Amino acid sequence: MEEIEMKKLMSLVLVAVMSFGLFGCSKTTAETTVEPVIAASKKVAVDLDELKKNEGEMLVITSHYTGECTQEEYEASFYSVSVTYSGVVYNPNPICDGHTVMSDSDLKSLYEFCIDAYENDTFKDYDEDTCDGTVYEFVYYDLDGNAHTLYSGHCNNNEALKKAHETITNYSIG
Repeated sequence: MEEIEMKKLMSLVLVAVMSFGLFGCSKTTAETTVEPVIAASKKVAVDLDELKKNEGEMLVITSHYTGECTQEEYEASFYSVSVTYSGVVYNPNPICDGHTVMSDSDLKSLYEFCIDAYENDTFKDYDEDTCDGTVYEFVYYDLDGNAHTLYSGHCNNNEALKKAHETITNYSIG
């Protein structure tokens, strides 16, 4: 393996291990629950059995670092987690690229978060004045498979965005 390719691979592994350590190690079971993601102001009537019959991804959260770094570090900083309508969570890490299943209460909370953010354009004007750090993109896929970007940017100060991300990343496998 060429030295440059080996450095790229090591950078990728390092970032993945750091991401796993930051986001994935706090809880390791599918029974983990997080407080509801949205406020009680607008609850969506959710039939979980019907919801789980849908195929495909419901929410994908990608992230990458925007501070000073080399091109290799920048490319290696990309990270993606997702949850399907059936509650299957993909939270890859360097040890295992499998999946786990989210609890019904967390799946319902995430679905409510997605519906509320999409229907009310909740994050349309939300912006954080930050010049570096991690940028996130939250993409909701409706029942027809159409992608809707709910938010793209920093989310250090927004509890709803942080909780949605936490809800998925708490389901790590290792």
